[in-house]
Amino acid sequence: AVGFTEAIANDVMTQEVDSRLTYNRPKPIATAPADAPDASEEVLDLSGPELKLLQPGYTLDDAYAKFRSMAIDPTIGMVLGLGQNQSIAPVVGGQSPSADASGFSLNLLTSNAIGPYMPLLMNKATAWGKVVDFTRQVVKHTLKESVELVVSGSGADADRVEWVALKPDDVTDIPCQVDIDPISDAERIGLAKHFLEGVIGGYVPERILQERGYGSENVDFWREEIIQDAARRLLAQYEVQQALREMIEEEAIASNPTPTILGPNGQPLPPSTGEMQQAGGMPQEPRPSTVGRENVPGSGGQAGQKPLNQGVSQAAMNGAGGF
Repeated sequence: AVGFTEAIANDVMTQEVDSRLTYNRPKPIATAPADAPDASEEVLDLSGPELKLLQPGYTLDDAYAKFRSMAIDPTIGMVLGLGQNQSIAPVVGGQSPSADASGFSLNLLTSNAIGPYMPLLMNKATAWGKVVDFTRQVVKHTLKESVELVVSGSGADADRVEWVALKPDDVTDIPCQVDIDPISDAERIGLAKHFLEGVIGGYVPERILQERGYGSENVDFWREEIIQDAARRLLAQYEVQQALREMIEEEAIASNPTPTILGPNGQPLPPSTGEMQQAGGMPQEPRPSTVGRENVPGSGGQAGQKPLNQGVSQAAMNGAGGF
């Protein structure tokens, strides 16, 4: 019975769709009691724009009203539920690890339903590989000259298109292998979680997670982007600190503004002049320096002090009189 699940679903779905397409369109008919007069038309045609008038006693009805399926068949709902709600393991579906494992049997039913399509995918991949092999042999043995191929970029160079030349000497006898990934989104999420646990445990490389779990085609480009994002986050912390300092300085200046001092004419004075006025009036005129004036010959020195040369002469005179 497991192997006929897909055939049963196809048969039931075909009958349901055929019934809806056939009987969902109304079939208008005119009905009347037995003693009603005969109808003026044998066929009631409502396709035209003109107005149709029925004779007294006649009513318009739908001939397919009793044959139309008005509700979804329970069997169809059950078959669709096998593939939608219970086709994955309970743990992958978000349930607890102790959930009932009966979903695995339904997963087996879904696998059997998908199984007949796997040979078709394999045949398609094999056919594309032979196409590539045939084209390469034509370049090598028939054309015998370089052929340019259009190659789209990937990663950061996704918008760039390159012209790659295929030379006859570059063609080898190694057969081409084409792989078609039949994994669904639900299965890919389960694989990503599985490989992530291995990366955290330290026994699966990150490259496997990015390639098989997330479908990366250029792991090196992803690694560079991850490093650059980490650097931007570190740089953002310093930028936030610098912005905080600037905001604190602006707030301090705004809370303690410099007072404006007006002059005699009522106009504001410059900041330097205003500070001098506030300290004690207008600035005084500069005085000449008195440093070293007592050493100058003929100078009287500062007020109340004796010149240095007179003291030296007196000392010399006292010394001379001692001899």
